[in-house]
Amino acid sequence: MQEIADQYENDPQVVLAKEAEQTLQEVKDKRKKKAEELVLAFSAMLEAQQDQAADEYENLVAAIEQKHQEALSEEKISLDEQKQAELEIEKQELQAQVESEKSKLKKEQEEAVEKVRQEAQREIFEKEIDLR
Repeated sequence: MQEIADQYENDPQVVLAKEAEQTLQEVKDKRKKKAEELVLAFSAMLEAQQDQAADEYENLVAAIEQKHQEALSEEKISLDEQKQAELEIEKQELQAQVESEKSKLKKEQEEAVEKVRQEAQREIFEKEIDLR
């Protein structure tokens, strides 16, 4: 039996089959190793792309926030200017009312003084008439 086994192992077809089987296993191992390397390389590329996308997203969010802040600042300035203009108009209206009221009071005072003066003159005139 040993003799048959030795013949079998020495048979060129058996030797080629063993070599082919060994070579097939080596090919499988190489493919597996290559697949693992490709997965690692792809994972590294994907991670780099994700990092870049995250950076771009953060930059985009920061730019949007900055534009929003600028718009708010401009709106605040515009509202402040509008409020200042409204206050100035209100101030002018109030000043006009004060001037009108002052003028009215001055006229009333002048009329009252004139009335008192006329009454005083009339009383003086009447006393002069009574004295004569």
